[in-house]
Amino acid sequence: MNKIRKTKILPPLLLAALALSMAACTKTGIVDLSTIEVTSVFSSECLTSHITGKGWDNPDTIDVQYNDGTLIVHHKNLSVNCDFDSVDVNLATSNDTITIFEDGSTNTADCICEIENHFQIKNLPQGNYVLVFKSCKPSPIIITLNL
Repeated sequence: MNKIRKTKILPPLLLAALALSMAACTKTGIVDLSTIEVTSVFSSECLTSHITGKGWDNPDTIDVQYNDGTLIVHHKNLSVNCDFDSVDVNLATSNDTITIFEDGSTNTADCICEIENHFQIKNLPQGNYVLVFKSCKPSPIIITLNL
């Protein structure tokens, strides 16, 4: 036995009203961050150092500046292992949250070094963001930006 499938065609005015109501229910704050990238990473030499496990000497200071799609980041008192060669900066994104991982390239010395780390995040559209900075310190640093 053949089944007959009936399809209803909605009038154009009803379709327009449906489209508008669906648009009103879309999520806000979700942007495409698939093209952002880290560039221009530069790190200072050790500013201060101490033996591993003795605590953290100075609080981190993070300054950011936004200019034409580029976020310029200056992270002072970033803690890395004393024998670092460079700092690797990697990103993970989820909706409007950008998690920034800053890790020294080696990890064999028994001391911690505080440095200044500079880098840029390119192709960042204007919007509201939560930046989560993670390093070897136990607690992340969280900054809210309105660009």
